[in-house]
Amino acid sequence: MDEARQQYIASLRNFWLGNYELRRLTLYDFVRGVPLIIDTQRPRG
Repeated sequence: MDEARQQYIASLRNFWLGNYELRRLTLYDFVRGVPLIIDTQRPRG
């Protein structure tokens, strides 16, 4: 595999690792635009 492809794959990996770390820290899904937790105190219906 050439160096440019390896760098591209490493960049993609770093992007997604950062994305999931940000989701974990903020409990928010930025792709969907929704919180990752559900308010259990609020009645659903």
